[in-house]
Amino acid sequence: MSLGLFGLALLTRLPFATTNLYAPDSVLYARGMASFDPFDQRPQPPGYLWYVLVLRAIDLVTHDPNRAMTIVSALAGAATVALVYLLAARLYDAGPSGLTRDRFVGQRLDQRPWGGL
Repeated sequence: MSLGLFGLALLTRLPFATTNLYAPDSVLYARGMASFDPFDQRPQPPGYLWYVLVLRAIDLVTHDPNRAMTIVSALAGAATVALVYLLAARLYDAGPSGLTRDRFVGQRLDQRPWGGL
């Protein structure tokens, strides 16, 4: 299920992929991909070294800084959807007793642990 949500989330991001560097931060990250120096605004401090290194690795394949940033953002967003699903499944699954989910779903809103918020 989480892989399906990952794929669906990735598909929903494809139509919104940008074709140019549209934000000042994306321009600074593109500069940082060419030459990493946070003191020269390549990118702005603190610099996010690991993010720039991942962008550089993807840029080796795409040869386009904007496309590399778009791919990383789409993958991160889709991974977030899948991981939130897995977290919710773990928190609210039936568990060993088999009663947790049924009890939680069967409760009225005012009987839930958070008091109907």
